[in-house]
Amino acid sequence: SFVKGLWTMAKLLSAYLVGFALIRSSSAVSLPLGVIISAMALSGFFVVGVDCSRRTFFAGKALNDFVGALVLLPLLRSLDSVRQSPKGGSGLAT
Repeated sequence: SFVKGLWTMAKLLSAYLVGFALIRSSSAVSLPLGVIISAMALSGFFVVGVDCSRRTFFAGKALNDFVGALVLLPLLRSLDSVRQSPKGGSGLAT
């Protein structure tokens, strides 16, 4: 549903920002922890991008395309490349 999708995006974005803040503080403990948290959030972004490429994350096609393109930006991937990959998308044409 729309609310669950927004809640997932809020959790991923907050985890990414917390990880980035820990990386910026760059102490001996917070740097590795920040890298781990950021990497986990970025892998979550990829999962959301794949779900959006399959058009299963939100009900609307336009919202899936917008959110999918947005979350794949930090990963330097395009929604079309994920959609066309045999493991990532469902093979849906744009």
